[in-house]
Amino acid sequence: MRWDEHTEKINQNDQFLQWIDMALDYYSNGSMGRTRNEYLRDMPRVGLQGKEFNYNSANTQVLGWVLESIYKRPLNKVLSMKLWKPLGMQAHADLMTDRKGDVLGSMSLQALPIDYVRFGEMMRNGGLAANGRQIVSSNWVHQATTGMLPAQDAGDLRPSAYGFQWWSGATPKGFQANGFQGQFTTVVPEQCVTAVRLAHTIQFSTSGEFGGQGDDEWKAVVRAVSRSIGGCA
Repeated sequence: MRWDEHTEKINQNDQFLQWIDMALDYYSNGSMGRTRNEYLRDMPRVGLQGKEFNYNSANTQVLGWVLESIYKRPLNKVLSMKLWKPLGMQAHADLMTDRKGDVLGSMSLQALPIDYVRFGEMMRNGGLAANGRQIVSSNWVHQATTGMLPAQDAGDLRPSAYGFQWWSGATPKGFQANGFQGQFTTVVPEQCVTAVRLAHTIQFSTSGEFGGQGDDEWKAVVRAVSRSIGGCA
């Protein structure tokens, strides 16, 4: 899908434009703006599946929409049923929705750091919860976090690598979930470490010396901490 997430200009960045449309739709009770689904339906297709990669939030939102269609319930209910309750999360999580209650699945999962750690630990353990219950297929976890292909996140200056909704991490075998403006859940399998960063990075430029979301700095911190306190029993 055509989606511009790499520009700082609000009138060209689809993420900002979608927020504006959703707000207009919400406060005008549908007389202006567009809902999540209306906005996504208007996105033109730019290439065949598997032929060209362009990281964008629209694809993740469509993936959430597909899950809603499969399970016949809103994405927040799917998340609760498949992950939140089985993992024994400590607190409820909030999600951004449009006027109709459809979740903006590419961002705004507001949860406690300890619950993000539980999620990362599940991935580190091949889809297993702390009680040994298989939550996610171990085969899917392996496919999602290995054999990643070159890609670039919207806020990063340097190319990275991308799998199934996961980015390459702080170490050769590591992987991480990247969130808006420098939110990270970083997994270091070699040292049995999962680290979480909740922040809002001041992003001066996406092309200059001070751009990016602090990814390199964060990975360096994770490596240092892993060397100091990490280790698999």
